[in-house]
Amino acid sequence: MHGPRLAPAKPSMVVPCPCCGQPLKIVSVAPTPLADDFEDVTEGCLQCGTELVRTVGIRPRRRAAVA
Repeated sequence: MHGPRLAPAKPSMVVPCPCCGQPLKIVSVAPTPLADDFEDVTEGCLQCGTELVRTVGIRPRRRAAVA
C-alpha cells in the first residue's frame, strides 16, 4: 500500500531571525570591500531589531550583443 503522493519541497529563501524566529527582511545590499564580485546583504528583524549581514557572491552580468 502506497501513501499519498506529495509534491517535492521547494527551498525557502526566508531566513528566520536567530533570536525570535520571525522572518528577516532585506534592509540593504551594498558592495563589499573584500572583492568586486561580492555583496553584503543586510537583513533585519522587524520584531526584535536583530540584524544579520551575509556576504554573497554575485553572478557576472551578461553583456548585450551589439548588432
